[in-house]
Parts: sequence; structure tokens; C-alpha cells
Amino acid sequence: MKNWRGEIYGAQLFFRLSAILLSAVFCPLLFGVWFDQTAKTAPFATLCLTIAGVIVGTVAIYRIIFATYKQIGGRPG
Repeated sequence: MKNWRGEIYGAQLFFRLSAILLSAVFCPLLFGVWFDQTAKTAPFATLCLTIAGVIVGTVAIYRIIFATYKQIGGRPG
């Protein structure tokens, strides 16, 4: 019988990273579009919030990958 623990953990990590990246990019994007339409400031808020979302998403993914790497016994550096 095959041990599926590694594959399940890998899939779980993939979906977690995907959800974080998508939410970090699309939530600020949608809020920026709404704010630009409401305040008539297009495209300033959309650009600023999308760039901020990409930065936050990148940092969050880096932190998760680094913590996972340490958890499985890797030695960064």
C-alpha cells in the first residue's frame, strides 16, 4: 500500500498557495475598480491596490514556503 501523505500535503500546499495568491491579487483589484468608479479616480486606486496585493501575496507565499521548508528539515542558506 502506498503512503499518500506526501502527495496530499503537496496538494494541500499548492491549493493554499493558490488561494493566497488569488485572494491577495483579486480582492484589492476588485476593491480598486469599485473605488475608482465611485470616486472617479480611475485608474489610480486600481493600480496602487493591485501592486500592493502582488507584493503582499509574494511576501505571504515566501513566508509559507520558507516555513514549510524548515518544517520538512531543510537548511536554508
